[in-house]
Amino acid sequence: MTFASAQDGRPFELLKGSGFIRLAKQLFDTGRCLSSVTRIEIEDLLPDSTTVSLSYCGLSLNHIHQKFHSLSFLLGCFPFGLRLNDEKFIMSDNEPTMKSAFNLNFKRIGCSDHFINKQLQHAFTSQMIDGQVVNCELAQGMFSDVKHIVSNTRFSGAYGMLRVFQDVYNELDKILDSKLLTTYCKINEDFLHDVCEFLLPFDTAFQTLSDSKRATLHRVLPMKQVLINKCVIDNDDKEDIKQLKAFLGKRLSEKWKLSNEHLIATLIHPNLKHFHKCPHLKERAIFLLKQEMLKHQDIPSACPSVTTN
Repeated sequence: MTFASAQDGRPFELLKGSGFIRLAKQLFDTGRCLSSVTRIEIEDLLPDSTTVSLSYCGLSLNHIHQKFHSLSFLLGCFPFGLRLNDEKFIMSDNEPTMKSAFNLNFKRIGCSDHFINKQLQHAFTSQMIDGQVVNCELAQGMFSDVKHIVSNTRFSGAYGMLRVFQDVYNELDKILDSKLLTTYCKINEDFLHDVCEFLLPFDTAFQTLSDSKRATLHRVLPMKQVLINKCVIDNDDKEDIKQLKAFLGKRLSEKWKLSNEHLIATLIHPNLKHFHKCPHLKERAIFLLKQEMLKHQDIPSACPSVTTN
């Protein structure tokens, strides 16, 4: 808990509550009891000796208190007996651990929001990715300066912080101390505006693809093409924006892998079936849909046909 507070941007008030005190006492009491018992095998303390095929449903509560600190509480966690097969789908983020955990007996669909956010994180914070230089030092320098003034916490989305900073940019020189004012003077307002304008379609993609009330599978392919088109470099672009476009355009084109289900969902949608955004994928989508229809086609009855006169 202390590590989470120190490293993960959580408030240290978490360590002062009565709930944490009860938890600490229970942990110490458990350790005291177990220390007097010999030859304890860790497998005996688990419901199963492995975690294979164990599925859990958890309920968490997220709360922001009066000082604007975010608190997260786990209210319950219990197995719900999920049985996986190749007809079931799992959506997860695209981290290697998740890919390894969900690579057998079912179909995994990567979260598009998570993928986009990770590419933005690489653009604004990473020096190297997949053995290649990111080469976005101008944007990274500006982003680092803004973070130093606003909040030096883990990356949780560039657009929101930069947009708020842009809105209050002309008022900050009146309230910042001398050290922060030095950092503030390094930030070019025009560059900040250009970056926010460039990131707006990415924020729109987040909002569109995270809609919890409507299906979003059919929106992924068109949105991917919109973002790739946004990354096409114009002759009038400044060098800093060219760097962002070059990196993100390459990552979106090469690393954003779509599933067959994304293509099929786009094809059967009445407003997207013509593939105006990406016509080069239409033939493949038609082929995949035909394959699925043949797979689920009813087997003809083996009974002899009856002829009527």
